[in-house]
Amino acid sequence: MLLGAMGPGEPVYGWNLNALPFHAAEPQGFIPYTFDMLAHPLDPCIDRAVATLGDLGISAEIHQLRLLPLWYLDMARQSAYLGRERGCIDQEQQYLHLAKRQLELEEEGIKQRLTAARVSLCIAPHLDHDREQGEVPSTLSYPHITTRGARYDTNCPLRGGTP
Repeated sequence: MLLGAMGPGEPVYGWNLNALPFHAAEPQGFIPYTFDMLAHPLDPCIDRAVATLGDLGISAEIHQLRLLPLWYLDMARQSAYLGRERGCIDQEQQYLHLAKRQLELEEEGIKQRLTAARVSLCIAPHLDHDREQGEVPSTLSYPHITTRGARYDTNCPLRGGTP
């Protein structure tokens, strides 16, 4: 691309440099060069020939032709990186699936053990208390439910005084 301006403070304009078609007839028996030879980045003969030609469009096209292998290499590197990342993501998803399955199995086991222990019958007397949501039963009602008092008594003040 050729960038320019008409002067200081003027807007910048740009033109893409493209090789123009050659209008003269080819000589008899002329064998055109392969694009692989033109794209070879370490051949000084090609560089000198393009520089002495003086056609900026051809120079730009050959320069882009030489950059194409680097762009392909970069795309291959990015593709390999994304493939590795996709593999890691797939493996992480498998780990999450296994962890979820283990949690489901553990939940089922807990529910089965609680059902076998008849937890509903055991806990029913404890749930019959008339209390507000989140309130801990006091030691006054706890001893007839269990054989020991509660560690936390809501009816006893922390620093003396009346409840």
